[in-house]
Amino acid sequence: GWTNPWQVPTHFAPGLEAKELWDPASFLLTQVLEENWRLIHEDLLKVVDDFKVNITGEYELVDRGSWSQFLLTDSDAEGVIFTPGVCARTPNVCRLLDPVRNPDIEYAARVDGKAFSGTVAFARLDGGTHLIPHTGTNNRRLTLHLPLNTALGAKMFVGANETVEWKEGKVVVFDDSFIHSVKHTGTEPRYILHVNFWHPDLLRKSESKAATTEL
Repeated sequence: GWTNPWQVPTHFAPGLEAKELWDPASFLLTQVLEENWRLIHEDLLKVVDDFKVNITGEYELVDRGSWSQFLLTDSDAEGVIFTPGVCARTPNVCRLLDPVRNPDIEYAARVDGKAFSGTVAFARLDGGTHLIPHTGTNNRRLTLHLPLNTALGAKMFVGANETVEWKEGKVVVFDDSFIHSVKHTGTEPRYILHVNFWHPDLLRKSESKAATTEL
């Protein structure tokens, strides 16, 4: 069961390190995305008129204002796949997250032989928007935000006392199984690239298991 009143996902895997915010510098994925954030911003501009309002689970996250996404991925039996046709419009994101071209990034990792079926999306948060406190479905993943257009007044609150203010080109990594909410008191839209990837403890267990098998 749950061990922290702020970490209450629908599906809880015990034994995984639990903290609201993670050091972005500890992930190779951070380096890859930060070094190329302007190219990713070019992809955003190609799809910025095609965002759709998103409903997560069985409830609407938006208390007021507008939050929308442009999804780049879908999932099949093997895990995550880029939605057919999307990569023609967002070639930089697809290239950077391609597990064949960049096999060492966390997003490309497989756990127990399965690729991660998490979301890759551009997300827009309009001024005046409030996203109600909510959690992700499980604690087996982490969530990365790469800010592409920041806006004054946009903040995310994670767990008991962590506050995030996005800065263009600077990655934020957090555990969305902790209760979190977003408030944007400004007027300009905020855009990010949103990426989910396996929890590091699961990656280490998978690597250890693979090494033992090779012995």
